[in-house]
Amino acid sequence: MASNWRARVMSLYWERLLRGRIVDSRFEKRLVNQVRMMVRDPRRMAGVTEAGLNEFCHRFIGQSPGSRIETLTILGADLGSSTQEVALAVGRWNPRDKASLDNLRASITPAYIGLLQLLIRSKRGMEAVVQMRADLLRHEEKDESLDEMLIELSRLLRDWFSIGMMHIRRISMGSPADLLLKLMKYSRMYSPKPILSWEDMEKRLEKRRRIYAYFHPLLENEPLVYVEVALVGSGSVPASFLEMEQGQETTYPPTTAVFYAIASTQTGLRGLTLGEFLIRRVLDELSNDGSIGNLSRFVTLSPLPGFVVYLQQIIRSNTPTCLSREMIAAITRIGVQEDFAPRTGLIELNRTELEKLCFDYLLKAKRRRIRALDPVANFHLRNGASVLRLNWMADTEKQRLRESLGMCVNYEYDKDMIEENHRLYTLHGHIVQNGGEKADKADR
Repeated sequence: MASNWRARVMSLYWERLLRGRIVDSRFEKRLVNQVRMMVRDPRRMAGVTEAGLNEFCHRFIGQSPGSRIETLTILGADLGSSTQEVALAVGRWNPRDKASLDNLRASITPAYIGLLQLLIRSKRGMEAVVQMRADLLRHEEKDESLDEMLIELSRLLRDWFSIGMMHIRRISMGSPADLLLKLMKYSRMYSPKPILSWEDMEKRLEKRRRIYAYFHPLLENEPLVYVEVALVGSGSVPASFLEMEQGQETTYPPTTAVFYAIASTQTGLRGLTLGEFLIRRVLDELSNDGSIGNLSRFVTLSPLPGFVVYLQQIIRSNTPTCLSREMIAAITRIGVQEDFAPRTGLIELNRTELEKLCFDYLLKAKRRRIRALDPVANFHLRNGASVLRLNWMADTEKQRLRESLGMCVNYEYDKDMIEENHRLYTLHGHIVQNGGEKADKADR
């Protein structure tokens, strides 16, 4: 009987919470206190039903972004940590009394942590928690309780999505249809090379292509981060997407694996570095795939999405360059005039100076004196790659021209050097170039 009563209390609280009807009344305060007690005292959690958890998650996910923030604001205010309780616990703390230490720990831990741990037991619980963090990342207004909740959510999700909890899977045309549809949707949202049709999907999954993704057991058929690989047999490293496709037409077996697209699909997991070990895992998968043969090289064909923004900053700071006035005007227009992209002929006329500036951006522009300014460069360098080659006009699609003036980079993963490259970069900001030598330009 008591358990059923507690379950009704929780259900009523959540229902009122989701409808924005929590009011400052004596009854509501008692209700909030009851929820706080249940969340903090594990013995009271037996009254929480799976149906109640499922209902909460379903309603939360279905809310508008503004309503979800209101819900999180109420949770943070009612079930967050209390400075008064912390101060009292600190005053009562005795290093020889374990109970006082437990009390201090409980006062510091927000009560909604217990609620979140309950939620992930339900069918859509992990999806709801990831959505919470996505909403908090997008929320721009300053709020101490929401800032604290974002920190706590990040900590929890970093534990829940540790490398040991993830599993890698190769996606094929035999994968579930809903998974393929999600992959197509996410590629259009996040990938530098979106999958535009089922015919395109079949092309990405044929014999000379691979797509691998990370999955979590509590997010069924949800690719969290994925990488696309082309297997080429030309013996050389492709300097453009056209060369990559031509290399795939050579005789089998292939000699080189080219990682040409990698994308994280969940805003709520942004910044948790899920892809940090994905490429290493894919290296192992490819190396152990007997149907491929012996691959001798593992490289990328990667964009430089921050290069134009870097050039715009240089122009605004009046840093001297040898760019033509017309080129400077074109770079300035990008992002201001919708859908504008510079002419390839104009870019070609400024090639020498643009290559020099791009090398400076790639190898010298740093964030906090260690991290590469370009996010894609930082990702691969953290993973243990070296800079192999800068490729001129490697991708002339309009969006790539707007982001990087068509520049791409080959990073190389040498399995014998990955750990050392990773150590040098993460500790000292040192970027290894072309196996330890200076990075060279593509001969085109």
